[in-house]
Amino acid sequence: MTASASLPHQSLQYRPAIDGLRTIAVLSVVIFPFQRDWLPGGFVGVDIFFVISGFLITRILAVEIVTGDFSLGRFYKRRIARIMPAFMVVLVATAIGALFIYTDRDIASLGANIVAAAFSVINVKLLLQGDYFTLSALAQPLLHYWSLAVEEQYYLVFPLLLFGFSRLTKGMLLGTLALLIASLVGCILLTPVNNEAAFYLLPTRAWELLGGSLLGVVAFERWQAPRPISTLISLAGIAAIALAFAIIHEGPEFPGIQAILPVIATMLLISQAHVADNPVNRTLSLKPCVWIGKLSYSIYLCHWPIFSLVGYAMFLADPTLTALVKIGILIVAAISLHYLVERPMRRLINGWRGNLAVFGATLVVVALAALGGYQMRQTWYPAADADRIASGGLFIDHGGDRTVTLIGDSHAAMYARTLNRVTSELGVNLRVLASPSRNHLPGAQASLWPDIQRAIEDYPPDVVIMTHKWSFMLAPGSPALCESLRFLVPRTGQVILLTQPPYLPFSAPREVVSRDNQGPFLEPENIHELRITGNRSVRAAVGAGVAVVDVAPLFEGEGRVIRALNADGALLYQDAHHLSDAGTRILHDRFTQAIREALERSPDAIAPASPCLSSGD
Repeated sequence: MTASASLPHQSLQYRPAIDGLRTIAVLSVVIFPFQRDWLPGGFVGVDIFFVISGFLITRILAVEIVTGDFSLGRFYKRRIARIMPAFMVVLVATAIGALFIYTDRDIASLGANIVAAAFSVINVKLLLQGDYFTLSALAQPLLHYWSLAVEEQYYLVFPLLLFGFSRLTKGMLLGTLALLIASLVGCILLTPVNNEAAFYLLPTRAWELLGGSLLGVVAFERWQAPRPISTLISLAGIAAIALAFAIIHEGPEFPGIQAILPVIATMLLISQAHVADNPVNRTLSLKPCVWIGKLSYSIYLCHWPIFSLVGYAMFLADPTLTALVKIGILIVAAISLHYLVERPMRRLINGWRGNLAVFGATLVVVALAALGGYQMRQTWYPAADADRIASGGLFIDHGGDRTVTLIGDSHAAMYARTLNRVTSELGVNLRVLASPSRNHLPGAQASLWPDIQRAIEDYPPDVVIMTHKWSFMLAPGSPALCESLRFLVPRTGQVILLTQPPYLPFSAPREVVSRDNQGPFLEPENIHELRITGNRSVRAAVGAGVAVVDVAPLFEGEGRVIRALNADGALLYQDAHHLSDAGTRILHDRFTQAIREALERSPDAIAPASPCLSSGD
């Protein structure tokens, strides 16, 4: 049977059971974060959404192609109308909420994710950050946007492929099937090797959308099964989805073979969704199910930012109260977004006659969102890109004639915002030569030290502030610190070293610290010894031209006990080994005093000379 004969217009008839299926998908996604033991595989609701989306959109495309009514411009206009208004409103609302709730560094991280989300590449951005199941969810309010990025990437290319397939006999069916098999095989092969890549990337998730698309190009309605058989197929689909929720668990084995179960289950249900007297369809078509299904996009968009921001702000509150607040805000937000933004804007945009106006407006909105995200990133985390170190890094002009230069890795960059405030108050400029995840000391492989030297020569500072993760970058007996000081002190006159604060025993403090768990927290013993050794070397370097601000004691208790919360209950740590802005603000006055004293004293004001400068170590 040819494609044109197999896809009549009546195949576009509305199927309320599919909205009911959306309800199952979105409720599973919403329930999953609350208590993962209740619904271990609740996150596969996203896989259900992928299949539904592939079916509904491909069915429309296929009918338009075989009837000669296909328009790529009209297709993209419909996608913009369906996705973009609510998408952008949630981005902006999340950014505004974060400004009042998040720490500086998490605001900056959100800014970078807004840029990626605006351009629909946040799945790639999150892949570079780490595992979906281990990322600190409270600090990732756009984590769920990865699935939207996968969809948008899919629909950027699939309509063109489908149109090309249609030029061949049975081409849409065979072409879609070939892509599905290739993507599924790639997913199964890649998951054991790199499950994060298999989870996030389009080539290894496309087969789930293609499962729906395969149904979209087949006129299965023509071969309507008898009612008992149809009911059995639907019951099998529901049972398989329930089984997926129960037996699939987050972790390194997903997606892989495990994802086949919810995809096949959804395909079974969709294949029978047109059978009106099917009891499963009658249940899924109940008004409450259909209503929630129609709200599902708004619910999905809103749920994760609300859960993240509320959980972040109320991490010391009663869990039941926190859950009620989350659900209450989600209900109001999702209904408001659907009825005030999603529906009216869809009608408005689809009603515009000119496609170019829609595309132009969309590009402007995307550009503004990305620009806003970029500005958030730069303002709330003023670190330098590694490739800009040699050319002077990040310079913040406070109108003074003297400059403080910050050197180091992420342990230096975490102080940049507080130092920006301090230098602004002192009327001196700040140059940031600190960049995360890089070594800035001499002698290390792939070190940025040559770039640091070039920047210091070209842009001589009045004071240098330097710190690193000394526990891992300053091995016992290492000459790196002394070598750097022998270069820096003669060219600047004053270097201020900072010691390293202790490590927390876990990576995501807000997921661990709670009203019932406020310590004591002990620094891991192996890291404790390394840090103490590194800090000892830093303290020993004090002398002419070298001062030390001893950060560590402010966060140390007896033995290996760590001070993780201040008296007001604010968390002093961003993660296991970086301070939050609440933590760095504790150092504001010490930084002010140290910089002021450094600017006022002459290079030989301290005796004896620093051991680093007086010996050949």
